[in-house]
Amino acid sequence: MDRRDLAGCAVWVILSITVFAASLRLGIGALRNPGPGFIPLLASLGLAFCACLLLAFGSAEKKQAGRRENGAKDTAWGNPLIVIAALAVYGLALGKLGYLLTTFGLMIVLFSRGEMEARMVILGSLIASLASYGLFAYVLGIPLPRGILGV
Repeated sequence: MDRRDLAGCAVWVILSITVFAASLRLGIGALRNPGPGFIPLLASLGLAFCACLLLAFGSAEKKQAGRRENGAKDTAWGNPLIVIAALAVYGLALGKLGYLLTTFGLMIVLFSRGEMEARMVILGSLIASLASYGLFAYVLGIPLPRGILGV
């Protein structure tokens, strides 16, 4: 693991401990009646968990990098730029095309960035968009943009 990664993990763990202590001072309340520190407490636990995961995966990667001839990491800027562009288009098209159609298109772009077969990309996109629509529209009762489909 690179020293920068190790320093980054240390910063995130220190930040999570600080937020954890501050949320305890605010009072976390009970599960049925959460206090003002409840959400920050959960966020600090999640942050500490992610920092520890990064540390664990970084250590495992270092062991594997030593086995490779060249320990250099490949830097590919294509995928992040495509995802950022897809999210920007998603935000612009959401009101006009509606939630289902726009989310389906976004999921196709995101799933196709991996190494999935075309039919699995389409099936996964369909399942993800319908499941998220069902969750938001029916379970949580959140009104979503209808767009041209009227759904």
